[in-house]
Amino acid sequence: MQPVLIVRSRLHRPPVVTDYVVRSELSERLDAGSHLPLTLVLAPTGYGKTLLVSHWLSRRVPAAAWLSLTREESDPLRFVAYLVAAVRTVVPDACQETLRLLEQGQPSLAVLGALLSNDLEALNEPLLVVLDDYQAIDSADTHALLDGLLAHPPSALRLIIVTRRAPPLSLATLGVRGLLCELRGRLLEFNAQQSVDLIERCAGRCLSDAEKLLAQQCAEGWPVGARLVGMALRHGGRLDDRASALDGGLQWVDAYLREDVLTQQPDEIRRGLLVSAVVSRCCVELYAALVGEDVGTETSDLRAEAFVRVILGGDVPYQVIDDEGNWFRYHRLFRGFLLRQLPRFCSPEEIAQLHWRAATWCEARGELAEAVRHARAAGGDTAAGCLLTRHADELLGRHRRHELAGCLRALSLDTVEQTPALLLLKAWLMHHQGRHIETAPVLDRIDALLGTNDAASVVPANDAPGLAGSLIALRSVQAYLSGQAEAATAGAERALALLPADCQHARVLAQSVLAAGRQMSGDLSGAREFLRSALVNASGPVNACQAPLAATLCFIEWMAADLSALQWTANQAFDLNDMGSGCAGN
Repeated sequence: MQPVLIVRSRLHRPPVVTDYVVRSELSERLDAGSHLPLTLVLAPTGYGKTLLVSHWLSRRVPAAAWLSLTREESDPLRFVAYLVAAVRTVVPDACQETLRLLEQGQPSLAVLGALLSNDLEALNEPLLVVLDDYQAIDSADTHALLDGLLAHPPSALRLIIVTRRAPPLSLATLGVRGLLCELRGRLLEFNAQQSVDLIERCAGRCLSDAEKLLAQQCAEGWPVGARLVGMALRHGGRLDDRASALDGGLQWVDAYLREDVLTQQPDEIRRGLLVSAVVSRCCVELYAALVGEDVGTETSDLRAEAFVRVILGGDVPYQVIDDEGNWFRYHRLFRGFLLRQLPRFCSPEEIAQLHWRAATWCEARGELAEAVRHARAAGGDTAAGCLLTRHADELLGRHRRHELAGCLRALSLDTVEQTPALLLLKAWLMHHQGRHIETAPVLDRIDALLGTNDAASVVPANDAPGLAGSLIALRSVQAYLSGQAEAATAGAERALALLPADCQHARVLAQSVLAAGRQMSGDLSGAREFLRSALVNASGPVNACQAPLAATLCFIEWMAADLSALQWTANQAFDLNDMGSGCAGN
C-alpha cells in the first residue's frame, strides 16, 4: 500500500480552554475506568466530551496517546497506521511488526489485527489511547478490527473512545465482562450551578437570581449552550422571561450553530431539521406526517426512519424524552435557531402547511393542546377555536380541564369574547370551578351574541342545538342555585330536548339538575326514578356518565336525610368509580 502521510497535529491532545468548568464527578468516573480496556464517552455534539477527556488527562502523570479521527480513517489500513502513529508518540519503538506489515502491501485484516494485538501486548506499561470523534468511522471492516482487538484486549491497552453515536462494537459483552466504563448522554449535562458558572465567565459579569434561573432554562444543561448564552449576554443580549430565551446577541448563537451544526449536514438532513423544528417534539410518525410521507411510499428525499436515525446519531443537539427512545426534541437554543432560519427556506404558505399537518396529526391522537397551538400558527385564532370546540366534551372531563383552560388562554381575548362556542367553554370551566356568580354574565354575553342578526356566522347550523342546549343546561343550574325548582326543572327538560346524543357532558348536567329540581319540589320518588333510569340507559364512558349521575343520586339522598339509601348509593358510586378509573361527579 502507499505510505500513509500522518498529519502530526491530529496526534496532539487538544488544549483546555481557560474558562473550563471542572467536573470532578466525571473525572472520578474516568479514574474508576482507567484500569479497564475500554471507556466510552458518548453524547451528541456540544457536550464537552473532548474537553472533559483532555482536562482529565492533563491532571494525570502517565502520558497518553491521542488520535483525532476523520472519515478518511474509515479505511482499516489508514486507521491502523494512524493508531500506531499515536501509540509511538508515547512509546517511540512500539508496534514495529505492525508497521512492517503495513509497509509490505495489502495485508489481510485478520493478520493485521493479530499483529497489532501482539505489539500492544508487548508494551511494558499500561498505555491510554484516546480515539476522538470515532463517529467519523463508517467502515464495518474497521469496526470489526477494533472489536476483535477488544474481544481479547491486550493487557497494556486502555482505550478511550469519544463519540457522538454508539459504535457498533460488542459493548454489551464488554459490559457484562466488567471491561467497560461508560459516560453517556444525560450524565454529561451541566447541572444548574455549572451552567451559571460558565455563563457568568463568558458574559464577564455576575447574574441576578432571576437571570440565573432564565439562563439555566435557556442553556438546558447543554455545555456549549451555556457558552453561547454567556457570549450572547456579553454582546448585548438579554434574557426574555416570557420565553426563557435570548433577546438580542443572537448573532453569536446563530453563527456558531450555522457553521458548526447546520452547514455540516447534507441538504436533505438540513431540510428535515428545518421542517421538524415547527414541532416542540418529534418522532418517526410525526416527521412522516410533516413531510407528507405515506407508509410504503417514497414521497420525500429522505425517509422518516432514516432522518430520525441520523438525528439520533448525535450530530445535532437533541434530547430523548421517553423511556423507549421514540420521542426526541431539539435543545431550546438550536430549535430557536432553526425557526429563525425556516423563513429563509420556506414560504409562509409552506410553513402554514407544516403547522396544518402537525395539527391534524396531533388532533387525531388526542394531543389537543399541541393541535390547537399548530392550528393557531397555521390559521389564526379562529381555526384554533374551531378545533377546540370540536373536542369540547372530552376536554371538559375532570382530568383535562386544565388543558382546556390553557388552550383558551392561548387564544386572544377578542376571539373568545366574540365566539359563542368558546365563551360556552369558558362558562363550563367557571361552572366546574364553582364560580357560579361569574358564570351568569358569560351566559348573558352568549345570549347577546346569539341574538344578533349575524348569529348564523358565529354559530354553524349543525352546532346550534348543542350550543343552545348547553346554554340552557347551565342556566338551569343558575335557577337551581337560586332556589327556583320549577324553573330549574323546566330548563333541564328543554336542554335535554335540544341536546344531541354526543353532547354527553351537558346532557349529564341537565339530567342531574332535573332530578335535583324534582327533589327540591318534593318529588323525591320521581327524582330517584329518573336518575335510576338515566343510569341504566347511560351509554357513554362510566366516569363521564354513570359516575356523575350516581353522585347526584347520593346528593339527593343526603338532602332527603335518607342515610341508609345514601350509604347504598354511595357504595354503588364507588364501584362505578373503580370501573371508570375516574372520579365520581362532574
